Amino acid sequence: MNEKLVKILEESRNNQLIRKKFLEIRNKEDPMGAFCNVATSMGYDYFFTSLN
Repeated sequence: MNEKLVKILEESRNNQLIRKKFLEIRNKEDPMGAFCNVATSMGYDYFFTSLN
């Protein structure tokens, strides 16, 4: 698994606020874009092209 994704997963497991943000992504019209926005707000440079 991508190293960044592992770090994001670990942070979301340990932080309720971050976990909530990721769970809310399921309800978004553009979940991949929303994921990238949350990851970027956490300090990770994550873009849609990184997920392909």
